[in-house]
Amino acid sequence: VFAHGGSAKSLSVLAMAVSVASGTPVLGTLHGDPGPVLYCDWEADPYIHAERLRAICRGAGMDWIPSIHYRRMVANLPDAAPVLRREVARLKARLVIVDSLGLARGGEPESADMTIRLFNAARSLEVPWIGIDHVARSRSEDADTPFGSIYTSTTARITWFLEKVQRAGEDALVVAFKNKKNNNKRLMRSHAYRVTFDNDEAADELTSVVYENQDMLDIPELAKHQPLVDRIRAQLRGGRMTVKDLATVLDVPQATVQVRVAEMRKKRGDLIHFPLDHTW
Repeated sequence: VFAHGGSAKSLSVLAMAVSVASGTPVLGTLHGDPGPVLYCDWEADPYIHAERLRAICRGAGMDWIPSIHYRRMVANLPDAAPVLRREVARLKARLVIVDSLGLARGGEPESADMTIRLFNAARSLEVPWIGIDHVARSRSEDADTPFGSIYTSTTARITWFLEKVQRAGEDALVVAFKNKKNNNKRLMRSHAYRVTFDNDEAADELTSVVYENQDMLDIPELAKHQPLVDRIRAQLRGGRMTVKDLATVLDVPQATVQVRVAEMRKKRGDLIHFPLDHTW
């Protein structure tokens, strides 16, 4: 899972961990039975982790804390792997979180050798694991690969890029998950969550975090990257429109919209009842 700084990637992966440990689908869909999670943290501290964990559980309506075992890390992952293997076995952990890959390497992110050693060490844990990573600041918002060695993306089985949309002054943001790689399977559809925060300003404490499904087509910054057919359907929720008007609103050539509408008529003729030069 990789993103630019401040995109709520650590918070969102912790929400995934809560889902796995509790069986409550806070973020994502649970596959298999719930079980303990080992959270290996090279970036924050146990106090920040505990505050976030309580807030996520409270936001999900849980009055208990699931089995997420926190371990503050200093040594790099390859050196720490023997200890972590014993910890995984002792806890019967179902999932390990590595936050973050940059610090867990213990060396240059661009180093192929460091990256390969990191992934080999993670595989030696013999349970599924999620690595959190950054992207270079100079890259576009819709980055294709994590920062550093190309082996990070080629060795990972599945990669997700997180894109954040947040309005100034709002106690909420939208996080979109975009599947960039999925070994041996086609890419999964992008999806998004609205993340709402509640803070105790007097105590300077995060008290609640709520994750809710968000339609990406309702967020202009995200909608522009969605398939044109989906964007057309979203515009027509409000009523009939001409192909010309659709092209103007969507900022797409009229001929392109006309082709897509023709395809939609062919596949789902019951959805379109008007000639292409009239309203739909």
